[in-house]
Amino acid sequence: MGSLHFTVSLNDNTLVVASDLLGKVAVLVFFHTECPDCQKEFPVVQRLYDYYRDNSTVKIYCISREEPADEVAAYWQENGLTIPYSPQSGREVYNLFSERGIPRIYVSDKHLVVYSVYSDNPIATFEQLKSDVEYCLNGN
Repeated sequence: MGSLHFTVSLNDNTLVVASDLLGKVAVLVFFHTECPDCQKEFPVVQRLYDYYRDNSTVKIYCISREEPADEVAAYWQENGLTIPYSPQSGREVYNLFSERGIPRIYVSDKHLVVYSVYSDNPIATFEQLKSDVEYCLNGN
């Protein structure tokens, strides 16, 4: 992510710029709520978000791929999700990271260097994601 420049608006209208993540461990999750593997991954990411909720050094954001705000908001509400998300009607931000495949999860260290990438085969577990975040928090 070091050379990527992106800005997303979150569901609470907060703007996140790539450079805001410098000095933080970031977990970015690209998704579509109708994707079955994404649906399986959301509870894992929610658990990770809850685990690090009070750690200001860890930022976890979900970014939709071609899914409007009202659909994402409805899914979040129906499923009790509280992870900050950025609805994207197009693929502009997603295309900076990948050409195909969701879910796609990127864990980056405090220098914005991608440490790990997960897709749908298999989807990431809580233990894998937590281990990666801990490594990036302590190992870098």
